[in-house]
Amino acid sequence: MNLMEENVKIVYFKYQGAAFGSALISSIYGLVDMAMVGQYQGPSGTAALAVVAPVWNII
Repeated sequence: MNLMEENVKIVYFKYQGAAFGSALISSIYGLVDMAMVGQYQGPSGTAALAVVAPVWNII
């Protein structure tokens, strides 16, 4: 990627597409994870996951 020679708009949209895809996959994973934990562990498992999930994202 050479910003001096390539069209900046094309490079930006490539980055934006990759960033959006990554965020979408991460969101879907979080929803499915929360649903599965809620299904098998109940409310206490979902509450524990809600507490740990932000810390896990920071790590």
